[in-house]
Amino acid sequence: MIAQVSARVFVGKELCRNPAWGTATANYTSLAFVALNEVQKWPRSLQGTVHWVLPSARAMRAGICEVRALLTPIIERRRVERARQAQQGTPVDIEEEFSLLDCIEDSADQGTG
Repeated sequence: MIAQVSARVFVGKELCRNPAWGTATANYTSLAFVALNEVQKWPRSLQGTVHWVLPSARAMRAGICEVRALLTPIIERRRVERARQAQQGTPVDIEEEFSLLDCIEDSADQGTG
């Protein structure tokens, strides 16, 4: 329940209720801790290389790809919708669609505009 509420704030309604999102983020979190622990066992000078071959680090990178695959279509859809709304002059319903993703997108738009 806590993970779903947190996800609602960060990524919005669509992903927070998606079981694949919950599984992917939980797996990534645990894999990241395992990979970090394993990489830190190596001398600092080798850590930048050894993370490419450690199974836990490879699994963590695969988890990142899985999360991106879930996020990318939603981000693209939101960008298209925001562009359409901006072109039509239609205001975005903040309460209905608020998420941290939208805040990040707004910040990026302001930084490049």
